[in-house]
Amino acid sequence: DYWYHVDTNETTWVKPAGYVDSDSAAPSSSADNDEASKWQKVHDEASGNDYWYHVETNETTWEMPAALIPVPKPPPSRENGASWQEIAEYLERKNQTITNKLEQLQQDYDKLKLESKDQSDSDAKHQRPQP
Repeated sequence: DYWYHVDTNETTWVKPAGYVDSDSAAPSSSADNDEASKWQKVHDEASGNDYWYHVETNETTWEMPAALIPVPKPPPSRENGASWQEIAEYLERKNQTITNKLEQLQQDYDKLKLESKDQSDSDAKHQRPQP
């Protein structure tokens, strides 16, 4: 088994301190659904942004309330009944995602490096000659 933290997206093979097994915890799915249904998304014309309004407490927030944030599905594993093929496909997708991100970072780095070189060349051309 591994553990997944829904707020930080961290995963760990070591059981976190304070973790309560779902068997011993009170079921919260209906409570979460009830809480989520109390939030309404509202568009603010003045700013052009959306905000959320709680119909019972009148609370407002610019950030999506935690009750509305979807909980990511855990990755497939043998423990949750996934086949080896499903696990392999998942890992291939993750590998492709990481490869794409690395390529984008390399392109961004190369662009910044080129811009920095261009700026240095421009600065060198505009230096006052030494007597």
